[in-house]
Amino acid sequence: MLFRSQAARVQLERAGARALWSLDGGLLNERRGNGTPLQNNDTVSFDANTGVQFNAGAADRIETRAFIRRTIFASTTATVAAGRNTETLASQQHVPSAEGGASTVWFATRGRHSLVSGADLWLVSGQSTDNVFTAGRFATVRFGGGKQSSVGLFAEESFAVSPRDRKSTR
Repeated sequence: MLFRSQAARVQLERAGARALWSLDGGLLNERRGNGTPLQNNDTVSFDANTGVQFNAGAADRIETRAFIRRTIFASTTATVAAGRNTETLASQQHVPSAEGGASTVWFATRGRHSLVSGADLWLVSGQSTDNVFTAGRFATVRFGGGKQSSVGLFAEESFAVSPRDRKSTR
């Protein structure tokens, strides 16, 4: 059985007087054998994200992040004969997908009040193309896929009744 994997990751940060910027990215390239010469899986994936933490004042901080990811998965399956001496191709699958998103969060302190609010967005799409074989001959192709998006908003306030007690409302 064959297995090969390469991965790399890079991280950079840059700090200024009032802000911290970061960039992170990675790559994965993997090939897996599934026990017979015709049955294999391959995955290639790339991702990157960036962010900024900005001190807007003595009691305010804003954090913003964004990311992307692109992945391609490919697979072949086979039908193995009863004696396990031969195999025939049963399917070939190709599945690309992509996603991305962003978020912003504001942190503030006002006396005994701690405030946090923010928003985020996430988008993802993918599809699958399957070539199906019968007795080793191409029979049909199947398509599937979809898209999804999500948006979120939130806010929270914490109030210190005493130095030992905090009450939270959302």
